[in-house]
Amino acid sequence: GFLLSRKDSKIEESKIQHECETMIGTASGFSVQKIKMYKDVNVKLQDIVDINTNITVFEKLTTNTLGINFIKNYNWILDFETGAIYMKKNTLKTEIPTNEIEKSQLKSYAIDNKLKVGFKNLSYSSSFNVGDEITAINNQKITPKNICEMQELLNKTDDWSAFNIEISK
Repeated sequence: GFLLSRKDSKIEESKIQHECETMIGTASGFSVQKIKMYKDVNVKLQDIVDINTNITVFEKLTTNTLGINFIKNYNWILDFETGAIYMKKNTLKTEIPTNEIEKSQLKSYAIDNKLKVGFKNLSYSSSFNVGDEITAINNQKITPKNICEMQELLNKTDDWSAFNIEISK
Protein backbone atom coordinates (compact mmCIF):
# COMPACT_ATOMS: atom_id res chain seq x y z
CA GLY A 1 0.00 0.00 0.00
CA PHE A 2 1.01 3.57 0.67
CA LEU A 3 3.51 4.70 3.30
CA LEU A 4 2.48 8.05 4.77
CA SER A 5 3.81 10.42 7.39
CA ARG A 6 1.55 11.03 10.37
CA LYS A 7 1.13 14.71 9.47
CA ASP A 8 -0.32 13.79 6.05
CA SER A 9 -2.62 11.04 7.26
CA LYS A 10 -6.30 11.96 7.32
CA ILE A 11 -7.59 8.43 7.94
CA GLU A 12 -10.24 7.89 10.59
CA GLU A 13 -8.76 6.22 13.68
CA SER A 14 -11.69 3.79 13.68
CA LYS A 15 -10.22 2.17 10.53
CA ILE A 16 -6.96 1.18 12.27
CA GLN A 17 -6.12 -2.50 11.81
CA HIS A 18 -2.85 -2.80 13.71
CA GLU A 19 -0.47 -0.63 15.76
CA CYS A 20 3.16 -1.47 16.47
CA GLU A 21 6.68 -0.19 17.00
CA THR A 22 9.49 -1.34 14.72
CA MET A 23 13.06 -0.64 13.71
CA ILE A 24 13.34 0.94 10.27
CA GLY A 25 16.61 0.82 8.34
CA THR A 26 17.48 3.66 5.97
CA ALA A 27 20.66 4.89 4.32
CA SER A 28 21.37 7.02 7.40
CA GLY A 29 20.97 4.13 9.89
CA PHE A 30 18.26 2.55 12.02
CA SER A 31 15.51 4.29 13.93
CA VAL A 32 12.59 3.15 16.08
CA GLN A 33 9.23 4.19 14.67
CA LYS A 34 5.65 3.83 15.79
CA ILE A 35 3.43 2.76 12.91
CA LYS A 36 -0.29 2.31 12.38
CA MET A 37 -1.59 -0.02 9.68
CA TYR A 38 -4.93 0.44 7.95
CA LYS A 39 -6.46 -2.17 5.67
CA ASP A 40 -8.55 -1.64 2.52
CA VAL A 41 -8.70 2.17 2.62
CA ASN A 42 -10.31 3.83 -0.40
CA VAL A 43 -7.78 6.04 -2.22
CA LYS A 44 -8.21 8.28 -5.28
CA LEU A 45 -5.05 9.08 -7.22
CA GLN A 46 -5.39 12.37 -9.10
CA ASP A 47 -8.91 11.44 -10.24
CA ILE A 48 -7.40 8.63 -12.36
CA VAL A 49 -7.49 5.54 -10.18
CA ASP A 50 -9.96 4.72 -7.45
CA ILE A 51 -8.65 1.77 -5.41
CA ASN A 52 -8.79 0.11 -2.02
CA THR A 53 -5.31 -0.44 -0.60
CA ASN A 54 -3.43 -0.85 2.66
CA ILE A 55 -1.87 2.23 4.22
CA THR A 56 0.91 2.33 6.80
CA VAL A 57 1.35 5.57 8.73
CA PHE A 58 4.81 6.27 10.18
CA GLU A 59 5.33 8.64 13.09
CA LYS A 60 8.64 10.07 11.75
CA LEU A 61 8.49 9.49 7.98
CA THR A 62 9.60 12.58 6.05
CA THR A 63 8.47 11.60 2.53
CA ASN A 64 5.29 9.81 1.50
CA THR A 65 5.91 6.88 -0.81
CA LEU A 66 4.47 3.68 -2.24
CA GLY A 67 5.06 0.34 -0.56
CA ILE A 68 6.56 -2.61 -2.42
CA ASN A 69 3.21 -4.48 -2.47
CA PHE A 70 1.58 -1.57 -4.27
CA ILE A 71 4.44 -1.27 -6.78
CA LYS A 72 4.39 -5.02 -7.47
CA ASN A 73 0.65 -5.02 -8.16
CA TYR A 74 0.79 -2.47 -11.02
CA ASN A 75 2.50 -2.21 -14.40
CA TRP A 76 4.15 1.20 -14.64
CA ILE A 77 5.15 3.50 -17.49
CA LEU A 78 6.95 6.71 -16.53
CA ASP A 79 6.83 9.38 -19.24
CA PHE A 80 9.72 11.68 -18.36
CA GLU A 81 8.98 14.11 -21.20
CA THR A 82 5.47 14.95 -20.00
CA GLY A 83 5.90 14.00 -16.34
CA ALA A 84 2.98 11.57 -16.59
CA ILE A 85 2.73 8.20 -14.86
CA TYR A 86 0.59 5.48 -16.42
CA MET A 87 -0.33 2.41 -14.43
CA LYS A 88 -2.51 -0.61 -14.85
CA LYS A 89 -3.35 -3.19 -12.18
CA ASN A 90 -1.68 -6.58 -12.68
CA THR A 91 -3.89 -9.61 -12.93
CA LEU A 92 -1.35 -11.71 -11.00
CA LYS A 93 -1.59 -11.65 -7.20
CA THR A 94 1.82 -10.69 -5.80
CA GLU A 95 0.79 -9.32 -2.42
CA ILE A 96 2.87 -10.32 0.58
CA PRO A 97 0.56 -11.63 3.32
CA THR A 98 0.23 -9.22 6.26
CA ASN A 99 -1.25 -11.75 8.68
CA GLU A 100 2.26 -12.67 9.91
CA ILE A 101 2.80 -9.08 11.06
CA GLU A 102 -0.68 -8.83 12.52
CA LYS A 103 -0.31 -11.94 14.70
CA SER A 104 3.28 -11.19 15.80
CA GLN A 105 3.83 -9.87 19.30
CA LEU A 106 7.64 -9.49 19.27
CA LYS A 107 10.34 -10.02 16.64
CA SER A 108 14.11 -9.86 16.89
CA TYR A 109 16.49 -8.45 14.27
CA ALA A 110 20.22 -9.09 13.89
CA ILE A 111 21.89 -5.71 13.31
CA ASP A 112 25.66 -5.06 13.37
CA ASN A 113 26.36 -8.41 15.11
CA LYS A 114 23.84 -7.59 17.83
CA LEU A 115 20.45 -9.19 18.40
CA LYS A 116 17.82 -6.54 19.09
CA VAL A 117 14.11 -6.35 19.73
CA GLY A 118 13.08 -5.04 16.33
CA PHE A 119 9.28 -5.21 16.41
CA LYS A 120 6.63 -4.95 19.11
CA ASN A 121 2.87 -5.09 18.76
CA LEU A 122 1.70 -2.18 20.93
CA SER A 123 -1.34 -4.13 22.14
CA TYR A 124 1.05 -6.69 23.68
CA SER A 125 2.11 -6.13 27.30
CA SER A 126 5.81 -6.85 27.70
CA SER A 127 8.88 -5.45 29.44
CA PHE A 128 10.78 -5.53 26.13
CA ASN A 129 11.11 -2.36 24.05
CA VAL A 130 12.10 -1.95 20.43
CA GLY A 131 15.85 -1.30 20.31
CA ASP A 132 16.71 -3.34 23.43
CA GLU A 133 19.80 -5.50 22.81
CA ILE A 134 19.33 -9.17 23.66
CA THR A 135 22.61 -10.32 25.22
CA ALA A 136 21.70 -13.89 26.27
CA ILE A 137 18.91 -16.46 25.93
CA ASN A 138 18.66 -19.18 28.59
CA ASN A 139 22.14 -18.21 29.85
CA GLN A 140 23.67 -18.63 26.39
CA LYS A 141 25.47 -15.42 25.36
CA ILE A 142 24.68 -14.01 21.89
CA THR A 143 27.78 -14.24 19.67
CA PRO A 144 28.41 -13.70 15.94
CA LYS A 145 28.46 -17.51 15.58
CA ASN A 146 25.02 -18.13 17.11
CA ILE A 147 23.18 -14.87 16.36
CA CYS A 148 21.21 -16.28 13.40
CA GLU A 149 20.21 -19.38 15.35
CA MET A 150 19.05 -17.26 18.31
CA GLN A 151 17.13 -14.86 16.05
CA GLU A 152 15.35 -17.80 14.42
CA LEU A 153 14.56 -19.33 17.84
CA LEU A 154 12.91 -16.12 19.07
CA ASN A 155 11.09 -15.33 15.83
CA LYS A 156 9.43 -18.71 15.56
CA THR A 157 8.18 -18.47 19.18
CA ASP A 158 5.03 -16.48 19.92
CA ASP A 159 5.62 -16.25 23.69
CA TRP A 160 9.09 -15.11 24.74
CA SER A 161 8.25 -15.62 28.43
CA ALA A 162 9.23 -19.27 27.93
CA PHE A 163 12.86 -18.09 27.74
CA ASN A 164 15.21 -16.47 30.23
CA ILE A 165 16.21 -13.43 28.14
CA GLU A 166 18.85 -10.95 29.25
CA ILE A 167 18.74 -7.49 27.68
CA SER A 168 20.85 -4.38 27.63
CA LYS A 169 18.87 -1.16 27.24
